[in-house]
Amino acid sequence: MRRIIPVLVAGLLFSAASIAHTHLVASSPADHAELTSAPKEAVLTFAEAVVMTAAKLESTDSTKTVLKPLPDGSVKEAHIPLPTLVAGRYRLQWRATSGDGHVMSGELFFVVNGGTGK
Repeated sequence: MRRIIPVLVAGLLFSAASIAHTHLVASSPADHAELTSAPKEAVLTFAEAVVMTAAKLESTDSTKTVLKPLPDGSVKEAHIPLPTLVAGRYRLQWRATSGDGHVMSGELFFVVNGGTGK
């Protein structure tokens, strides 16, 4: 019985590692970034490939914009075009599905202090 316990513990640890879900590892703009000029796109980088299912941008005046087009298929780095942005605070919300079917979502905030991103 004492020999079985270490094997069971090792099996549980391996199982937990094998079902770990992917996650966002970087973004541009970065969360809480203060930008001197408006970005033309948002780039979300994940640890593993995902399928982007939604992205929305909310501005200081609470205007919400659904961002399209989203990347086709499964990508590790999602490039999402942004509308022309003026100075202000923004919240980017996103949702994606990982290869194992896990739905994840997140948000990041950034400030544009300068001109538009045309």
